[in-house]
Amino acid sequence: MSECSRDMKRILIICAKFAAAALVTLVCFEVYFRTTEISLPSFVIDDPVLGRAFKPNARSALIQEGFYMGRINKYGGLGPAYAPERTEGALRVALVGDSYVEAFQVFPKWNLRSVLEEELSSRTGRRVEVLNFGLSGQNIRTMYAYYKDQVTRFQPDITLFIVVDDSFFGRDKKKGPLCYIDEDGNLKVNYDFAKSDMYQRKMRLRFTRELGSFQMLQAAFARYQLGETPQIVLDKFAPRKSVKKRESPESEATDPNFRLNKAVIEEFGRLNRSGSSRIMFVGHKEVPPYYLPVIAETGLTYIDLRPELDEFQRSVTDPYYWPVTHSRGHWNQEGQRFIGNYLAGRLCELMDQKTTR
Repeated sequence: MSECSRDMKRILIICAKFAAAALVTLVCFEVYFRTTEISLPSFVIDDPVLGRAFKPNARSALIQEGFYMGRINKYGGLGPAYAPERTEGALRVALVGDSYVEAFQVFPKWNLRSVLEEELSSRTGRRVEVLNFGLSGQNIRTMYAYYKDQVTRFQPDITLFIVVDDSFFGRDKKKGPLCYIDEDGNLKVNYDFAKSDMYQRKMRLRFTRELGSFQMLQAAFARYQLGETPQIVLDKFAPRKSVKKRESPESEATDPNFRLNKAVIEEFGRLNRSGSSRIMFVGHKEVPPYYLPVIAETGLTYIDLRPELDEFQRSVTDPYYWPVTHSRGHWNQEGQRFIGNYLAGRLCELMDQKTTR
């Protein structure tokens, strides 16, 4: 064997040993991440109808403003696995909204869903089932598609849509169904996203969602892209970035989504009048004022939480403040409890009014 061949063989052996060592190291890291639940496989899937959705029975652990640890139920929802079939005699309430409803900042037993269910059951003396359909990034258009394709399967008596200003003027993402108005002026939902190159690429790479190590790297890269490298390195000791609030349109004339949002609200009004489920909007931050008359004209109930939250902040504590991370963000544990108790009282009042009319 020539000297050149022996050198090549040594190089190949070294490369093979390095590759084997790297593979063993990655496997060890993966086992460590999963065992300690520092980083679990993704609990998110890409559904050809729903778009971004939760993976049934997946474990989840997140550190954001606070700490969350739980499990997605077998129907791909948050909270108890209430079956789509109605429970006889039970009052069923559905919560639909964005990351505030998701509540991935507190343990499940302390979130809005749990508090509302317990308080409603105590006040009414009935079995109450509150279902959490929160999904971060939702606006009222995607909420409508999600309501139509997922929420209605569970036949709620009451559906609460939790909204903020961004729920109306936030941009649509191309990773899920999109609402549009057809030539005859009818509200429709387009599901062509499942045919897109982006979706097909996600399908080819979906195995990466099963790797906790990949999820950690992906989360770190996402924060890097947002300019949050100090937060990655120093965690809560890093200086907090001030988030610039997006300017909302001042009137319906400058709101590019107004016509479509109005059609969605009117469709919710029609569904509300049909009697299949009582639909209400709940606002906890400023909602563009020109939408309030639209909501009122359709006969939908609008519950404004802002005065109550302002008073709660003055007299008790800031429901958006997190002492651990020195930041304001989603509802903290006290905020979740307060809102759950308040909504339980309002729902009882509204149900009594309906029965006495």
